[in-house]
Amino acid sequence: MLRSSIIGLLGALALTEPVSAAPKTTTPGSTVGELIALARQLSPELAAAALNAEAAVARITSAGALPDPTGRITTDNLDQRNVSMNGRTTQYRLMQEFPLWGKLDLKRDIASFEATAAQHRRRSAELELVARVKGVFAARYATFQALTLTQQTLDTVTTATANVRDRYSQGSAAQDDVLRLEIEAEELNIEIERLRGQTIKTAAQLNALLNRRPDAPLARPAALRPLPNESKMRVAALVDRAVRRNPSIAEGEAKAGSASAMRELAERNRNGVPRKRKFPLRLRSKPQPSND
Repeated sequence: MLRSSIIGLLGALALTEPVSAAPKTTTPGSTVGELIALARQLSPELAAAALNAEAAVARITSAGALPDPTGRITTDNLDQRNVSMNGRTTQYRLMQEFPLWGKLDLKRDIASFEATAAQHRRRSAELELVARVKGVFAARYATFQALTLTQQTLDTVTTATANVRDRYSQGSAAQDDVLRLEIEAEELNIEIERLRGQTIKTAAQLNALLNRRPDAPLARPAALRPLPNESKMRVAALVDRAVRRNPSIAEGEAKAGSASAMRELAERNRNGVPRKRKFPLRLRSKPQPSND
């Protein structure tokens, strides 16, 4: 009896112990870096592009494999080898197609070109998503800065209006000065409401890019990212970087190589005579990561 009472008391004490608080999660939105990382993690378009690229790479192996063999079973009541014997004949056939003249290599090359194009297409989707996040974040930061300056201006105008109203009551200021300041204060209030609506709009745009609810909470932007070094902002350097690292250009080259290989394969299927392969473009390496 005493043992059961002690167990019950311990159970009651365990139920009345304070529950440890769940770890607090910081609200995203203060820096563009965390928004870009979150967009890469949650974007369904980027996930779909990555899966398509993986599927294209997996198709390279199957493209270079032999076609599946086929089997055929036929039965006949007439023995064609001996007309006098009318017995039941069953034939079993196993057939395997062997593409000649390098057709398997061409199919593998086509799949490789298409896989490279899919990888660059995924990189293009990622860069487009990052650029959109950066643009909306910059607009949101500018909106908050304008809202702060407008609120400070309104506070100054409100103080000046009160002082001028006091002076007007004492006869040392004109009524037009009071009216002018009151009108300016109302215009500033209208501008503040417009900027607040702009903050709601930019928050909804960011949440859409992050695959979140439009009203999901976002932190106030802290600061913009610093500009790159001036040596990297020269026109020649930017053009060279765009040519070398632009995934759209690389995707176009991969598509051109795939089209050339497909044309060669069609000619071999039609003529059956191999000729010297001439691919105008070469496969590029995998997309290189860039500093966002």
